[in-house]
Amino acid sequence: MARARELIPGIKITRRDIYDIVTVCKKMNAVGHRGDIACARVARDLAALDGRDRITADDIRDASVMCLLHRRNPKLPAVGKRELGLSGDSDDAAPDADDDEQEISAEEIAEVARMEKSGELDTDSEEILKEAEEEAIKADGDGSKPEKESSDEEEDDDGPIPDVDVMTLLLDDVQNNLAEIDRIETISLRNVVGQIPRGAESGDRNGRAHGFRIPEGKTSDPAIVPTIRAAAPHQKTRKPNGLSVVIENRDIRENIRIRQSVCSFMFAVDVSGSLDNTGMLEEAMKAVRAMLEDGYVRRDRVALLTFGQHLVNLAVPFTRNVEAIFDALSKTVTGGSTPLGQAMMTLDKYMRNYTRKNPEQKCYVIMITDGSPDIPALKGEPWAELKKIVATIKVPNTEWVIIDNGPRHRRINYAQKLADMLKGRYIYIDDLTGRFEDENGD
Repeated sequence: MARARELIPGIKITRRDIYDIVTVCKKMNAVGHRGDIACARVARDLAALDGRDRITADDIRDASVMCLLHRRNPKLPAVGKRELGLSGDSDDAAPDADDDEQEISAEEIAEVARMEKSGELDTDSEEILKEAEEEAIKADGDGSKPEKESSDEEEDDDGPIPDVDVMTLLLDDVQNNLAEIDRIETISLRNVVGQIPRGAESGDRNGRAHGFRIPEGKTSDPAIVPTIRAAAPHQKTRKPNGLSVVIENRDIRENIRIRQSVCSFMFAVDVSGSLDNTGMLEEAMKAVRAMLEDGYVRRDRVALLTFGQHLVNLAVPFTRNVEAIFDALSKTVTGGSTPLGQAMMTLDKYMRNYTRKNPEQKCYVIMITDGSPDIPALKGEPWAELKKIVATIKVPNTEWVIIDNGPRHRRINYAQKLADMLKGRYIYIDDLTGRFEDENGD
């Protein structure tokens, strides 16, 4: 870190770097010029952290992913490979952002001036930005390559603008990374389990005031402001008796208080070899991480149970420490058979005990599996035994969700059958993550 701080002042943002950054920001529909400035500074910092004295295409790619995710204009359509502007196709049909959104703010102008003054830009900042944008627009319109720099310039520093193949690869990398982040961010607990109860009337003085009402009898929690408002119109007809405001029983209002509800989410993940070999286990891990981020924001309780390798492992009991689950996921050993029956027995026992101790909590069991057991919990045929086990499961105040990460086209959909037996929700993992939306053109 100390070495990086020493390198930063000597790292110049060259003309070629600015052209690349401006082109990427334009193609990713970034609004304004703050994204360009942020990408330039982050790319420089990444180069310093890596111990280099100049910026590379990888630095620009990583900086663009970090800086442009929230700066893209949602009014504009997503940029596809045919609309990159470097294949000869024009993207003139894409609507431009609003004029006020494209203007450079005073803060952005001051930032560019500061970078110029400190020597972070090699030459006049406004001239470089303007020329880079003109070259990017020209490339969009006719698909031609930008003119090369004159031969008297130093090729090692401000060398020629990279050819279309290099720029296409850079744009593809940025677009694919942003698309992957967008896809993962669409996964939320609400999409998985439906409407989550987040508050209920407390019935006492605990909780946040959320309105008022006329009490049916005496109240220990009067709403002061609504009570004074109810009494105010009648003050001229009431005797003050030394009081500033005369309040009668009919004026009294009481608070309606809402207590924040806490939900508990048990994630049960099939880590058997059949899913690991098909690559669907990686999709399941990504989905769990995305849902855990949502639960962490709301301060819910979460737990993790994995089953595979002939074993069922309660990796993390219910906790608010989401980092513990992230750590457990990273250390999970995958492969082996699918002890689904044993996993259901473990879930039934653990969730029954938990709901007895926490009767006020709404619980969800989110199981990610293909639903196909290959070893019995005790003896007999695995699926027939599983049906008998599921028939005995009756966990109070708990909903079940089965996320199917098996092959989409198979003779028998055991995951769907498992969801039906549990009277729970069934979701196919690709429908949740939108993994094939781009390929299908949706």
